[in-house]
Amino acid sequence: MTVTGSTFTGNTADVSGGAIYVLGTSTIIDSVFTKNTATYGGAIGKEADLTLKNCIFIDNNGYAGGAILNDADYGALDMVGNVFEDNAASYGNNIWTITEFDEENDTSDPADTNQNPELSVKAASKTVGMQPTGIPIAGFMVAVLMVLSSLTMSGRK
Repeated sequence: MTVTGSTFTGNTADVSGGAIYVLGTSTIIDSVFTKNTATYGGAIGKEADLTLKNCIFIDNNGYAGGAILNDADYGALDMVGNVFEDNAASYGNNIWTITEFDEENDTSDPADTNQNPELSVKAASKTVGMQPTGIPIAGFMVAVLMVLSSLTMSGRK
């Protein structure tokens, strides 16, 4: 599946992927996810290879993975040029990566709101962990426009 230039706003799911639940290899490009909610992966729950390019995730909510639940046992998460802002979850405000591990020997603190270190170590190598705060969208866009403008101006004589 390929999704391009789409907007997903105010969607909900009882379990996983408030806007999209990925079960087959997929690519999502230039899309916006806002105010989506699910228990796992407020905007996206994934159990397959997923590529995200230039997507924006704002104010999505879930128990684990405010924006994305990344089940690394079922495929890679490749990301380029995405923006995360004001997503919220008890575990992984932006992205929560899970993978199979020995639960009997898990010494992590479930009250810890950061990604479980045991899970992070075994996560897909291209998964990007994000901090709860980021560059405001407006500031990010101004910076991008300034760079593009300077590149355009430098080519003129």
